[in-house]
Amino acid sequence: MPSITCTGIFFWVKRGVFYSELAASWLWIIALGGVFLWATGPRRKRNLAAMPPVQRMRWIHGSIGVSLSVVLILVSITGLTWSKMGGARIDAARTAIGWTTPSVSLDLDRTAATGSGHEAHMAEPVSHAIREDRVDQLDAVLMASRQAGLDSPMIEIRLPKPGEAWMVREYDRSWPTQVDTIALSPDALQITSRADFAEFTLIPKLIRWGIDAHMGVLFGVVNQLLMAVVAGATMILIVYGYRIWWTKRPAAGAQPLSEAFNAMSAGARLVWLMLAILLGWAMPVFGISILGFVLADMLRWRLSQRRTSIS
Repeated sequence: MPSITCTGIFFWVKRGVFYSELAASWLWIIALGGVFLWATGPRRKRNLAAMPPVQRMRWIHGSIGVSLSVVLILVSITGLTWSKMGGARIDAARTAIGWTTPSVSLDLDRTAATGSGHEAHMAEPVSHAIREDRVDQLDAVLMASRQAGLDSPMIEIRLPKPGEAWMVREYDRSWPTQVDTIALSPDALQITSRADFAEFTLIPKLIRWGIDAHMGVLFGVVNQLLMAVVAGATMILIVYGYRIWWTKRPAAGAQPLSEAFNAMSAGARLVWLMLAILLGWAMPVFGISILGFVLADMLRWRLSQRRTSIS
C-alpha cells in the first residue's frame, strides 16, 4: 500500500512539473499580448460606476494586468530557467553564448591505479571508510572556509568522494547575496577552486536574483508579501478574463483559427509560422500545447458543422 501511495504522489508531482512549465511558457506571451491590446485600445477616463458591466470588467482586468505585467513576465522567465524541457534549451543557449554560472571543480586530477576485478570490487567499502574519517575534519574545513572569506552563517559542506575535493558553499540568497563556493583539498585544506558571486558576469547575477525573487527569498518577508499580493491579484485577473471571454465567446459555428490564419497575407503567415516554430522549439511544452489547441479548435469547428448539416 505505501508503495502504491508513493507511486501516485510521484505521478502527480511529475504532472505538476509539466503543468508549471506550461503555465510559465504561456504567461509571458499572454502578458505581452494583454499589454499590446491595452496600449492599442481606447483608454479614455470614464466614471467606473457608470460603465456597463462588460466595460467595467474589461477596465478592471486591463488595469490589473498592465500593473502586474512586469512582475508576471519576470516570474515567467525565471520559472522557465529551471523548468524541465524549456530549461534545458535555456541552459544550452546560455552555454553557447557564454552566460553560464561559474562553478567550482572538485576533480583533483588524481590518476587511479588500474587493479584487478577483485580490487575494484573492494574499493567501495574503502571509500566509505575514507568518507567516515573525513567527518572528523568538519571543524577544520569550516575554519579553512572562514579564512578563505566565506563569512555567511548559512554554510553547506559536502564530504569529498575519492579523488575529489571538499565543497563548501554559502547559500544565503537574501540581499546582499552570499553564494560563494570553494573547493578544498582533502588533506592540506588548500583552495583548489573557487567561484565568487562578486566575479560573476551580469547575466548570471540577474538570473540568480530573479530566481530568488521568484521564490520569495531575495528580500525576505517583503518579497514574500509582494509575491502573495501578485498571486492574489493574478487570480482576480484570471476570473475577470474568463468572465469577459464568456460574454464575448464565439458562436458555436464560428470559423476555426486556421481560417483566420489563411485570411492573412502570405508574409504575415510566414512570420507567424516561423515564430510559432521557433517558440515551439525553445519551449517544447508550449509547442505541444499550441498544436493541441489548434487541433482541438479544428475538431470543434468540424463537429459544429456536422451538427448544422444534420439539423
